[in-house]
Parts: sequence; structure tokens; C-alpha cells
Amino acid sequence: MVFPNFLRPVSGAFLLCAVTIAQAAPPPLSLAEALRRVEAHNPQLAARAALREAAGTRLPAARLKPNPELKVAVEDVLGSGDYRAVDSSQLTVSLAQLIEPRARVEGRVAVAQAGIGIEAAALDAERWALLAETHRRYAVALVRAGRLALAGEALANAQRLHAATDARVRAAAAPLAERERAFAVLARAELDVEDQEHELAAARVSLAALWQGEDDFGALAGDVFALPPMRPLADWQAALSASPALRRFTAERALIRAEQRLLAAERQRSWQLEAGLRHYGRGQDFGLVGGVSLPLRRSDPQMPRLAEAEARLRAAESGEAAAVAEARAELFSLYQEMNHGQLHLKRLREEVLPANERALTATEAAVQRGRYGVWEWLQVRNDWLATKKEMLDDAELLHTTLAALERVSGLALIDGIEHSIESNGAAP
Repeated sequence: MVFPNFLRPVSGAFLLCAVTIAQAAPPPLSLAEALRRVEAHNPQLAARAALREAAGTRLPAARLKPNPELKVAVEDVLGSGDYRAVDSSQLTVSLAQLIEPRARVEGRVAVAQAGIGIEAAALDAERWALLAETHRRYAVALVRAGRLALAGEALANAQRLHAATDARVRAAAAPLAERERAFAVLARAELDVEDQEHELAAARVSLAALWQGEDDFGALAGDVFALPPMRPLADWQAALSASPALRRFTAERALIRAEQRLLAAERQRSWQLEAGLRHYGRGQDFGLVGGVSLPLRRSDPQMPRLAEAEARLRAAESGEAAAVAEARAELFSLYQEMNHGQLHLKRLREEVLPANERALTATEAAVQRGRYGVWEWLQVRNDWLATKKEMLDDAELLHTTLAALERVSGLALIDGIEHSIESNGAAP
């Protein structure tokens, strides 16, 4: 029996057109290339890198010693009697040097280094969050491309259904209502393709925005259903202590402790030594002068600042404890969602989709024998497409969850992500 026209594959002319378009398209964009572009061109990352560079300039400044002071003093001039005019003047030229305790210099250096540590932690956290967000947006765009492909397949089915129904109506083998129903199915399929085109365009622009780029790249390369092996929950939790998101608390505590050491060093007295030469105008004689100054302490201005630093340190420790608790709870929730999503996708792939495919094969055979018509075939075909759409929904959820796990834990999974998402071929 001849296979019905509406079940035949897409024509060779359509395939030739698709091949021609693919050959003219830009090269595909891989996740590795997207990550490279983000690291090279993301403005937020560039701003953070500039702040890190600015913090680095404070270190040489902290090592500088106080500059000497040049003092010039004139005495016994423009007075009365023997001190009229400048005949009895005394001109003194001297240099004064502040001698700081070594602990002060070391304290300033420690504060500058801690400031660099804070900016470095902020830069690392910004970078890691952007890499995780790049993974998420890349996976979303890849899923959108898969949905567009499925919408195109549904449109092709609707076109074949409409053509077959129109032929039956013209041959007076079916009522006019069937052609109208087929036209409605076709119109809805066309609307769905347009919707998916918009969704894909928005996802691609959102991805390119991470590196201030344009949607000028080709198709996204990868298999969105390929995921790295799931790590145990303990691995994710163990990585929390060194995660970029929480490392800022360690850097903040280091800065406060460095400020405490500097405040303690500033309680030590600084000496000022002065030495110079004095000229006596009346006798045209010279003499050496010198002196030492030492501040007197009537009160200790560093005590309230030390108390403030101690309170800030306790606040930082409490903030870190709260952030760690929240991160552990979020990790657990994401991990459970990841496991559930993987199980759901596995059952769809291994049980539901094969059943849909068997039903589709049996329906096509029944259509050939004349036991079923085009509408029964379309329903089974739509069930098969619905399962594939649901699998894409699961894949998007899994990649979004995985990106969130990366962001929270800081576990280095980028290599695994690249290997998984860029394996064979693109689409669902």
C-alpha cells in the first residue's frame, strides 16, 4: 500500500534550502567561546578588575615613610633698640624628621594588603557568578532553539494534515468542517513558530549582552540533554568554605584585624628629630641647633576605634555564619531539585518517549491499513512532540539549577559543563 502523502518526509527542495542556509550562516558558538567572550569583554568584570587594580596602588603608598620637613625661622628682627632692622637677627634653617614605630608601617601595609584581598574576592565572586550566568543563558538559548525546531516539525505536520484534508474535501471524501479544523491547526502551528522565533531571538540577545556583543553568531553547539555526573551533596557542601560568594567574609575579617593592628600600632609614640644651623646676624657667627619632640598622651583616641573594630568583627562573623547557613539550605534545596529533575528526565526519555514512538509506529501502520485517519495520526504525533517539549523543559530546569549550584558552592564545574553541553550535535 502506498504511504499517505501527509506522512512523507520533508521534500528534497526544503532540505537543499536548509543546507544552503546552514552553509551561509556564521560558525556555531560553543559554551567555551561564550565564556571566553564574557571574561574578555564583560563591563562588570572590567569594573571589578579596575577596582582590584586601584586597591593594588595603595600598597606602595603604605610602605612610604614620612617626608622630612624643612623649617626656616627668623628671630630678633624689626624690633626696637638693638633689635631694630635686621642687624641682630637670627636665621635658623633646620630639618625635622618624624620617626615612626615599625609597627605603624607594618600595620598600614597589612591594611592595604587586606584591601587588595577584599577586591580580589569581589572580583572572583563577580567572575564566578558571570560564568554561572553564562552557562544558564547559553542553556536557555539552546533550549529555545530546540523548541523552535519542534515547532517547525509541528508546523510541517500541520501543513501535511491540511494538504491531505483539503484533497479529501475536494474529492468529496470528507466534510468541509475537517478542512476548517485542519486550517485552525495550521494557523496555531504557524503562531507557535513565530512565538518560538521571538523567544530564541530574545535568548540570543540576552546571552550576547554578557559580553556587550550582538546576535551575530551562528547556531549554538551542544546537546542540552547531556549533563555532567551528579556529585554527592557532601562535595557541594565541602566546597562552600572556599566559595567565591563566601570568601568575601574571610577577606572582610582579615581587613578588620589588620585595622585593629594598625590602631594598636598608632598608640605607640612617634618621635620627631630636628637638626639645623643658626646664623647670628650681629657677629656673623653660626651654630648648630637640634631638638626632639615627643607627644604627650592625656587621652587614648584609639580606644573607641578599637572597640568599634571589635564590634565590626563580631558583626562580620555573625554575617558569615548566617550566609553559610543560608547557602547550605539553598544547596540542599537545589540538590534535591536537581535529583528530581534528572529522575523526571530519565523516565521521560526511557519510558514515556519510547511508548510514544511505539504508539506512533502502530498508528502509522493503522493509517496505512485504513483503520485510522489523519486526525488520529496527528494526535499521536502531537503526544510525541509534547513529550519532547517536556524533556526540553526538564533540561532547562536542570541547567538552571546546575548554574545556581555553581554560583552558590563555587565548585569548579566549568570543564565538566563544557564537555557535557558541547557533546554531539545540537538539538533535541
